[in-house]
Amino acid sequence: MSWILLLSVLLVWMCRSITPASRASYFGPVEGTTLFFFGLLLVVLFMGLWSRMLARRVCGDNLHRSLNRFHKSMFAARVAIPVWFGIAIFAMGWGSVVDRLLRVLNDWPVELPGMLLGTLPPLLAWMGLWWAQYPADRALREQSVLIQLDEDLPIHAPPGFWSYFIANLRLQILFTTVPVMLIMFLHDLINVIALKGFGRNLARSAAGSMDANIELVLYFVSIGVVVLFSPELLRRVLHTQPLPDSPLRQRLEAMCRRTGLKCRDILLWRTDNNMGNAAVMGLIPQVRYVLLSDVLLETMSDSQIEAVFAHEIGHVKHWHMGWYVVLIATIQLLCFGPGQVINDRLVKLQWLTQETLDAIGAITFIGGFFLVFGYLSRWFERQADVFAARLMEQQASGTVASAVGNPDDAAMIFDPEGWAQPKQRSTHVGPHGAATFASALHRVAMVNNIPVSARNFTHGSIAQRMEYLQNLSSDPSRTIQFDRWMSSLYIILLMGLVVCASWVMITVVS
Repeated sequence: MSWILLLSVLLVWMCRSITPASRASYFGPVEGTTLFFFGLLLVVLFMGLWSRMLARRVCGDNLHRSLNRFHKSMFAARVAIPVWFGIAIFAMGWGSVVDRLLRVLNDWPVELPGMLLGTLPPLLAWMGLWWAQYPADRALREQSVLIQLDEDLPIHAPPGFWSYFIANLRLQILFTTVPVMLIMFLHDLINVIALKGFGRNLARSAAGSMDANIELVLYFVSIGVVVLFSPELLRRVLHTQPLPDSPLRQRLEAMCRRTGLKCRDILLWRTDNNMGNAAVMGLIPQVRYVLLSDVLLETMSDSQIEAVFAHEIGHVKHWHMGWYVVLIATIQLLCFGPGQVINDRLVKLQWLTQETLDAIGAITFIGGFFLVFGYLSRWFERQADVFAARLMEQQASGTVASAVGNPDDAAMIFDPEGWAQPKQRSTHVGPHGAATFASALHRVAMVNNIPVSARNFTHGSIAQRMEYLQNLSSDPSRTIQFDRWMSSLYIILLMGLVVCASWVMITVVS
């Protein structure tokens, strides 16, 4: 969830950049900037005080209640930062202040410097929240030692502040901002080349719709290049290395062969024992990596690790990253097509000022994007959960291993969807698969000090995910119904993309 809120900070600035009329402010430059900075500082100091009070009162008896309070309060503080930033952009004149500070670049068609300076205050406030939450987080980790001892888990001293800070810097700020900054850099580079080589300022030209269309193409090209090749950079941002050769790695590689997953490497994700998690990056096999964190490998059984690994395979096999690209493209086309038509008609009616329309448009775009993104993400997570539970069930029953020696044959026999595979057996989520993956989810919650009932915007709560798998395992027909629903969801996504693309193309031609 953290990276989504951070991404919203960048999107707020980008919305401001594409609506240059938004310069109105209810405050002067000094007053608006002071109020903006004071609001961010107040959020950090308030949470810092609450965190230190919580750290002194937390104990084993109220650990669960303290965990819930802690996560809810930090979530509220993180939401407050992009919201306050949006108010500063559209009501306090922060964008105009940044323009004045960078007026030396007015003749250059570049947006990256403005984004770097404009988003610096909320990003610094975000880092300030790590300072604020550290005492409570450390106290909660210390109280969790008894639980870890009962579970016979390795015990580590809570990380020092700077280790904690660097781990969060890598995972949250750099992981989120580096790809976006690369997109803006490529966009600016193409614009500078066009200006110096051909005398055309694509970013700020008033030549008409053709330049707007070229600008749209520029963004799509920049996003495509970064999405394809950013895993090579992000694997270094996250401090990873190849997972050492071991029986576990051999089992994971065998799982890749059985399911037909192609990836460049399986990586050990070093978090200095800060986090137990896994991830997959890369749209194409040449730059695709599966990451397993140090805490996850140290605290989970081999079967639980395989279940988590199967979950990441599920994301790849169902092309979830590709569907996210479809969503982003659809929303951008929606803004340039129907969104622009609505804006033009509202301007003609003169009910609202252009500045108000810009603010409403930005709120609608960002709010709509994250609502749809969160909805899709939760279903994608459930589909990956179902994939993992199916695979664990089939491994236990020997279905996956029933191929005659050839890994390709095994991949043909194993099909999580059960489509057009006459040799496929046990395509539903069975009790063993559901229980195995549920135990892995519960362990992830425990080692990360996350209450199982804590809601997550992009994943849902761990308790809900465990319950959903349990419900599927009780009736094989429910898994079939789930598959049909996911197929319908993909059809809706494709139809949305086709409709929006057709609208934009017809507009361009006309």
